[in-house]
Amino acid sequence: MKINPNIYDKTWLKGFASCVFLLAVFIALLTGGLVTNKSYAVVIGAVGTMVFGILSFVVAHPRSHVSMQAAKGAMSYRQMRDAVASEDFEHPFAPLHETKDPYDPLLVSDNWVVTETDNGAPIYIPKARVAKIEIRKTGAGRQDSHPTYDRARNGCYVLTFVCNADQSYTSGRISTYDRDEIWPFLKEHFPNTEWNVTS
Repeated sequence: MKINPNIYDKTWLKGFASCVFLLAVFIALLTGGLVTNKSYAVVIGAVGTMVFGILSFVVAHPRSHVSMQAAKGAMSYRQMRDAVASEDFEHPFAPLHETKDPYDPLLVSDNWVVTETDNGAPIYIPKARVAKIEIRKTGAGRQDSHPTYDRARNGCYVLTFVCNADQSYTSGRISTYDRDEIWPFLKEHFPNTEWNVTS
């Protein structure tokens, strides 16, 4: 399957709109302070205008978007977008429950892994940047029914893709029924990458 990276989703739009709104509020406060000659309004307005002006610029710039975290420094947003859009992705593991999230638990291609951040935004991880993979079993979660298995789930697995000391990204939950698919997945897609099982 093909995916089309787009940072300008509803979450981004809400964040950007909030920054611009607050920027307008502080500009109005600064203007009002200058007109009425009230120093406290000028100071608050100036500081707020500076803070939210910078924040609006940062939010608007695609390189600062959460989806670029793993690729930042290696390529521009446009290069990442074009590279990801040219790949063919597959779901190596079945979603743990019925979901509309296309990145649950993750997508993989020849050169990229895509999973999601805590706020639901996709994160695009170049395979070449993954230094280590940690496999962790989590406790029993929701007792969702499985389309193939009738019995309740007993926990699940997650994969953490560690790029460096400051960057690690965790996959969505992998069913215990898909446990045996983890090892072939690692051998096929990360044959030279260190991996370990953590508690």
